[in-house]
Amino acid sequence: MKILIVVMIIILAALASMPGYAAALSPHENPSKPSQDFNSVALFWEYSWALDYVSSRDLTRLKMLQNEAFLANIPPDLKGTVQDFLAANQDLANLLSSIDVDLNTARALLSQFRQEDAMAILKAVEGKLPQAHASLGLVESKAQETGSWGQVTSAPAESEVSKAFDEVVSKLALQNKDLDSLAESVETLSKGAELRPTSVSLAVEPKMAFVGDKIGFQGRVTSDAEPLGGRRVAILLDGATAADIQTDLDGTYRGELVLPYRYVSEMSVEALYRPQGDDMGVYDGSASPAVAVTVLFYETRLSLETPKKAYPGRTVTLQGKFNYGNDPVPEARQVQVYWDDNPVTEEAVTEAFAIELPVPSDMSLGKHLVKVQVTPQQRYAPGLFTAELEVTKAAVFIEVDKPGMVLLPFGLTVAGKVYSDLGPLDGASVNIKLGGWEVTTRSANDGTFKVRLNTGMSLTMFGSHKLEVSAVPKEPWNRAGQVSPGLMVINLVNIIGLAFAIAVAFFIFYRVRRAFRRTPEVSLQPGPATPKTRYTAAPQPEAPVAPVSILLALYRQVLRLVQSITTMMLRPNQTLREFAQETAPRLGPLAGYFREFTLMIERALYSKHPTREGDVARGQELSKKLEEETRQQ
Repeated sequence: MKILIVVMIIILAALASMPGYAAALSPHENPSKPSQDFNSVALFWEYSWALDYVSSRDLTRLKMLQNEAFLANIPPDLKGTVQDFLAANQDLANLLSSIDVDLNTARALLSQFRQEDAMAILKAVEGKLPQAHASLGLVESKAQETGSWGQVTSAPAESEVSKAFDEVVSKLALQNKDLDSLAESVETLSKGAELRPTSVSLAVEPKMAFVGDKIGFQGRVTSDAEPLGGRRVAILLDGATAADIQTDLDGTYRGELVLPYRYVSEMSVEALYRPQGDDMGVYDGSASPAVAVTVLFYETRLSLETPKKAYPGRTVTLQGKFNYGNDPVPEARQVQVYWDDNPVTEEAVTEAFAIELPVPSDMSLGKHLVKVQVTPQQRYAPGLFTAELEVTKAAVFIEVDKPGMVLLPFGLTVAGKVYSDLGPLDGASVNIKLGGWEVTTRSANDGTFKVRLNTGMSLTMFGSHKLEVSAVPKEPWNRAGQVSPGLMVINLVNIIGLAFAIAVAFFIFYRVRRAFRRTPEVSLQPGPATPKTRYTAAPQPEAPVAPVSILLALYRQVLRLVQSITTMMLRPNQTLREFAQETAPRLGPLAGYFREFTLMIERALYSKHPTREGDVARGQELSKKLEEETRQQ
């Protein structure tokens, strides 16, 4: 026991000496002061990442970091400082990105000896640098405020929070060096060699022309009013070199260029002088003012007409008509036709045309686009035109010619016609079904059909039934169809059999009743001296009763008993077996006896096998069991 106490004391002493454990036991002296924990370190690392994104000009990640900071669990008294820090970084990154682009543009212009244009851009950069210094100053100020809030100065130099804050300070110093480097780049570019200025003039005639036509241009290259002869001048059309020409001794140049087949309303022509050879380092490059040339061409206007519906596997007629107005009408235009984005055909068409488009048999039903791409043709502009139509399947209609009733077990002849909105159905599969009997045939060329439906024995007496007629077309553009007209079904065999059974039962009942009726007493009137004598008529010998009649009589008794128990009556169009199945849930355990008795009766009525004495005995036994168990319930 003493050893156990000593061990526990040693363990507690070891735990108490651990820094984390002691910190957990010691209370926080001032809850309003922030603790030197993970929160401050994580925040300073976030500051460091923001400065990295500024250095790499990664505006997207900087914006994402800013949004994350808004959602972070920042103390309310620090939240505004953090937001200002990140917003200032965003402004600084935008300014630095813009300065980078300007400096690259200035370098490109200087490489073309276009010093005047480059100096204008460098002046703009000089105006942006003070703004960048102001944004960086705000970043530094907000970083210091965050350090004061986190009590970084009172934290040990080797602590995680001090290391994280020092990382922020070092990256701020790098940003200051980056700004100084940009200022040096501006100064270096501005101190380029003094070049002699040049100027280029340009005149274009005509200033309005069709695509494919030639336009003339001329101008002069000078430096301080002195002509520069033998110099190369590039003619730019919408910024791309379209011609290259050399000046004469007097500095003039002239030439022609062809307007390309670009169907736009206007193109810009510009002359550009770039110093080459001995001119490099002596003359400044220059560009003429841009001259706008109005471009003429014939617009393409096309109206399309299609049917509202198209059917898979068939064709659809696409009609189109060009409208050129007062413009000349070309002999033909090349068009490409698409189903949605799938090419179908390419044809040369006249002003008014009609194209038969095949509709794919596996095309999905619904809305689709027919696209017509008109290719450009010299002065005639291209065009893209669309028409919408719906791909669907035609509804199928079935006309049925049938008798009003059918006598079972005889068959019936069913005729009719199947057709759709597109015409009669040729070779459609027509299925005719009545109860468990059915037959299948195919329609003729005109959509007509005629077939014999054979029937057979059934337990049905009579009633209305559905004659189901369905048609499945072989064409993919027609839907399947179905109709179910009513038909009166009369089962002659069952009705005759039931009538015979009733007659037999009535006959048996009548004979049994006579057999059990007593003969009335006969009294003779004696004389006064004659004593009274009673005579009884001798019983007549009973006629033999057939077993099937006895069995039917027993079944009628059982039937009345079942109807009284279940409160359900045998309907005229209902077979005995159907009635036994319907009353089974209400009879419960008695259902088995009644079902067996019903099967015996059906066998007696419809089977070729004669009813024997054993069947009568079994029927009496079942009747007795039903009566006894009914009384017990």
